[in-house]
Amino acid sequence: MQELADIPAGGVVRSLAVCLMSSDADDFLRRFDEEFARIAEHPSVHLPPAFAFAEYLTFARVIPFEWTSTFTADSLGNLLTAQGYGRAAYACHEETRTPVLVVLIPAGILLCGSAGKVQEALAAGLRESILSYSKAPEEG
Repeated sequence: MQELADIPAGGVVRSLAVCLMSSDADDFLRRFDEEFARIAEHPSVHLPPAFAFAEYLTFARVIPFEWTSTFTADSLGNLLTAQGYGRAAYACHEETRTPVLVVLIPAGILLCGSAGKVQEALAAGLRESILSYSKAPEEG
């Protein structure tokens, strides 16, 4: 994984939408600043579908977690802003140049991106990289 950008304060929805719309890491980097300016000037309340989905994903409590013995759901926005959860950034899989939002939390690793592109990266070795990275040193 290669880091691309930090999560901009107050810009979770817009930056996640750019991640979902981008075809590769270079496209993501180009759109990252451009989309912020364009959407800020957008005259309509009807945003492109990727923005509507990113807004839903950011604020809806739809991400399931098991805390001790019970399941609960939280929103991506809460996970990104809550202190002590972990780290988050935009990154790309080096081989496929697939941009993803990576959230590292004690419960695991959360990847957000275009489903087809994430599937492509997982098939090209991202899954093995994640498993290798997440192994405890004694598991070797």
